[in-house]
Parts: sequence; C-alpha cells; structure tokens
Amino acid sequence: MKNISILLNDFLFRLLLLFTLMITGMITGSGMAQEPLDFDTKFKTVVSPFMESTVAVYGQFDGVGSITLEYAKFPNDTSNNTIVIVNGLRETFTKYAEIIYDFHSLGFSVYTYDHRGQGQSQRLLENSKKSYIDFFDNFASDLHTFLFDVVLPENRQGNVFLLGHSMGGAIVSLYLEKYNHDHIRGAILSSPMLGIQTPYYDWVSTGLTSVNVYFGQREEYAVGQEDNKPLGSYMENRLTTSLDRFEKIKSLKKTFPGHFLGGVTYGWLEESYFAMEYIRQNSGRIYVPILLLQAGQDSLVTLDAQFDFCRNVMKCYLQRFKDAKHEILQEVDPIRDEAFNQIKDFIADPWSLGDINRTRESSTISPIIVF
Repeated sequence: MKNISILLNDFLFRLLLLFTLMITGMITGSGMAQEPLDFDTKFKTVVSPFMESTVAVYGQFDGVGSITLEYAKFPNDTSNNTIVIVNGLRETFTKYAEIIYDFHSLGFSVYTYDHRGQGQSQRLLENSKKSYIDFFDNFASDLHTFLFDVVLPENRQGNVFLLGHSMGGAIVSLYLEKYNHDHIRGAILSSPMLGIQTPYYDWVSTGLTSVNVYFGQREEYAVGQEDNKPLGSYMENRLTTSLDRFEKIKSLKKTFPGHFLGGVTYGWLEESYFAMEYIRQNSGRIYVPILLLQAGQDSLVTLDAQFDFCRNVMKCYLQRFKDAKHEILQEVDPIRDEAFNQIKDFIADPWSLGDINRTRESSTISPIIVF
C-alpha cells in the first residue's frame, strides 16, 4: 500500500506540473506567447538606471512656429553609428527606454525627441489630450531642425540612420522625400503609417473627415475618440503579443499620464490622409536604402500601402514578421531579436542586405523582398 501511495503522489505531482506549465505558456497549447523570465529584472536593474544615468542628456529645441520640443540623447564613442528614433502617434520617448538601451548597448549613439503636440513637448490645443496637427509637413520640418541643430553637429563623420515607427515612419518617409538627405546613410521603417485601417472604404473615411473639417470640427475628436482611450486587456490589444511589454506600456501610461495622448481629431486625420497619399506617390524621390519591417498581424495600418511605397524607392527591403502585431520592437523576444538582427545586418551594409538575406526564412520571418 505504501508503494501504491508513493506512485499515486508522484502521478499527481506530475499532473499538477503539466497543468502549471500549460497555463503559464511554457507549453504552447495555451496560445499564450512565451516570455523571457528576466524582463522585469532587465528593466528595473539595467534599463531604468540607464535612462537616469549620466549617459542620458535631456534638452529642448524649437520646432516650426517656436513650438518647444523635448529631446533625449545617449552618446556612445564605441562606434561611429548614430540612430535617430522617430516615435509614433500618441507616444513619448519614455516608452522607448528598452529600445534605446538595446541600441546603445550595441554601440550606437541614440537620439530621439517628442513630436509637437504630444509626449513631453508643447501642446497645440487647450485640451492637452487631443491628438492634433495643424500641418503634417511641420513634423518633417521639426525632424530636419532636430537633425541639423542637435544630431549632425555632434556626428559629422559618422553614419546617421533614421528609425521611424508607425506615424514616425510616415514622418521619416516625408522628410526623405522633401529634403536633401545626403547626410542620411539609411532608414528603418517599423510598421510605417502609409495607410490606415478603418471599417470603411478609404473614400468614405476621407470624405467624412473632410466634411467634418469643412463644418468647423477640425479640432474636435473624430467619432469614437476621447480623452482617455484605454488600452484594454492584453487579449484584445492590437499592439503586441508580448504580455510583459504590454503591461509595461500600461504601467508607463499610469505613471506618466501627461505624456500620453487620447484619441485623434478630425484635423489630425485630414492631415494624415493628405500626407500618406503624398508619401505613396513620391517614394521614388528617396535615394537611400530603406528597410521596412512589416507586421503580418497588423490591424492598425495597411500592408498594401507599404508594398506600394517600396516599389518606387531606389532600394527597399521589405521584411515581414508573420506573427507580429503593430509594434515589432515591443514584441516577444523571438520576433524582437530577429528584427534587431535584420537592423544590424542592414546598418552593416545598407546596399547589400538582400544579397545576404534574400533566401532566409524561419518560423518568425518570411523571405525578404527586395525592390
């Protein structure tokens, strides 16, 4: 009887262990993305202290119309590579802390700033929560000023790369189309906003936006938008499959509520529609290599517009991450690590990435498309 009791206890222990592994995502039957166990440790012991260290330099510069914009720079003398991070809609560079740290640890000098009307920069409307822009071209002009007033004076002999995410990808693209960019070695576009997914046909969305602007609603929230639009739960979020990084975004919004915006206005929508159309039609003006990181499960921006954009650029590599949601660099480690590997290969030789990785494929990525 004693032996039977021991065997029964052993069986029950193994059954409990199996159940525990399944619900924590260590066995893929749960559908939950597996996470690195040391994410919180990395953030608390490495990333946060880095952002507050003497390496970090914070400052201000004046954008178009003397709007005050906040920036951060993280110099690094271990290489001559510099990356300028251009963030997305409703964001702040605080959200990019882990990304900034990872690039710096790879030897890059990192520069970034908050756009006019969002993050820690000066607002454009009395209601500081509204996502609004007077002219989308001002975003590109601000980037031009940031490069020539802050970045380039300190990096005349180095290689300067631009990294734009979502709306930041549109801003980088517009900048490259409108300005001489001999000083830029290449650009990385992460889920660039070159078209917006809506429940309606494009002509319906643009038409409704124009009608509302015509009737004086430019500074008002678009339908369904509000001051404090919640992220919702992990299971319904449209940003990332990484539970840890999703919870970190929620935590940052709670800790720094003034740094994050609410919904978009009709003015922002109209300017964005005009800008995206212009960018798609004029991508042939870009003469530096582009690495476009495309999220296969993106439900915020349109993928077809990204293909259309790449077709006319002098040299464009499109890399699809099959299971990634919109924020590829905030994804689970297997996706995020692959993205960083692609970026490192691109920066090493922007004109030959396709020769290196044309046939490369894995469970994470599709073969790279070279335009």
